Amino acid sequence: MLKSTVGTWVNYATTALFQVLFASRFGAGTEASAYALSFAIAVGIGATFIGTTQAIYLPRLLTAGDDVSLATVGRMARLLAIALLVFAVVGASASLTSPVIAPKLDLPDIHLALLLRVGCGFGFLQVVVAQAAALCWARGARLLPAMSPAIPSLLASAAVVANRQVSPLTLYLLLIVGSVLQLLVLMAVSGRGLVFSPTPRDRRGEPPMLVSLGLFATAQVILPFELAIAAHGSQTGGAYFNYAYRAVTVAQALIVGGIAAASLPDWSAYVRAGARERLQLSLTRSLSAAALALTLAASVALVASTALVRLAFQRGNFTGHDTRVVSTIVVACLVGFVAEGVTLVLGQALAADRRLPIMIIFGQGRVAVLIALVAVLGLTGGPVGVAAGYSVANLIALALQLLYLHRDGLLAQDDPSLVRSTARVMICTGATGLGLKVLGVAWPMSVALVVAMFAAATVSVRHGIRPLRAPH
Repeated sequence: MLKSTVGTWVNYATTALFQVLFASRFGAGTEASAYALSFAIAVGIGATFIGTTQAIYLPRLLTAGDDVSLATVGRMARLLAIALLVFAVVGASASLTSPVIAPKLDLPDIHLALLLRVGCGFGFLQVVVAQAAALCWARGARLLPAMSPAIPSLLASAAVVANRQVSPLTLYLLLIVGSVLQLLVLMAVSGRGLVFSPTPRDRRGEPPMLVSLGLFATAQVILPFELAIAAHGSQTGGAYFNYAYRAVTVAQALIVGGIAAASLPDWSAYVRAGARERLQLSLTRSLSAAALALTLAASVALVASTALVRLAFQRGNFTGHDTRVVSTIVVACLVGFVAEGVTLVLGQALAADRRLPIMIIFGQGRVAVLIALVAVLGLTGGPVGVAAGYSVANLIALALQLLYLHRDGLLAQDDPSLVRSTARVMICTGATGLGLKVLGVAWPMSVALVVAMFAAATVSVRHGIRPLRAPH
């Protein structure tokens, strides 16, 4: 898990660097909104196929003898062909759809349709990259698959530094070049010593491909929908929400990305070996670690949101007013930040245990609730309302998943002290941050007090937290 975590940190550190440089160059103007919307659509479509690859085919990619299953590879190839078709259709129809999805961005100097077309090329390449990465994950490689997404981000960041007049179109082209380099690196890693097996594929719990795609497609509608609702009332609303949401998700990935990335292949191995007790213990301890880290980060962000956004973005065309708006949106996202981060770990456990019908139910339910809340709150409250809808929906989804896993027995039942201790630290830390925010205490003092409370609470329950050590 250490290699996965380090690789994820490198990956998202470069993503954060690109976001900072992008904000300095484009601010919160129409170009930024157009890029954010086209990127969300392209990446959202790609994530539909990437999610299917990771949740459905990665656990089935190796046979019992650790050879590569030819049957599963064939299914992945068919999935790739469907992805190519979908991206081709979206790109070809971009000139018709762009005035509909974002009328306020349908400007002669923005070329939203062109950005959508080029974004589709980038999105398809990322699907190919994800399949190569899945093979690396399944065969035990951790560092390079987690770190390789830094290649496109570094190329795009270098372009912004070298040329302050760089356009969104040029950034997309550089992301495409970086994706090709990323694919070559992963192919070199995954192609060593491959042994294919004609063993019939394991179809236990596997839904039809179209059902899987439908599940992940509806999930990936969320971000473009959120951006469209945020941009509904103004040209800058989409850019504001995008900066806040990207900041939140980058921080989330830095905290739990390594756990989520390493857990699926590890937990899949436990399932293949029938080691259910090890799966239960590993899941419970991973959830505790993720929840504690996310709560500390959210509490710090709550009391220092303006300072953090100013530090990250306020330079160049990104103004003090932009900082205040984005920091308010970040605060509204924090409950969702914690809840979604824990849900990501839970989702890996469901995928590893091949509970695809349950994943479908929870996934579709979360999407329905999120879309409803974002629509209601976003149309009345703008980008802040969108963020509030995101938080409430993810909190509901987390509560329902925890209830199901507890009743089903997938969470370890023999160590209630770990759960109580984790909850106590989370409540103490979160309440401290909220109180300091309400009192308006200066952020340096507030951050110090939040960290001190977290440390004191952790020490006070150290006997309950001790099981966070990895199981042997």
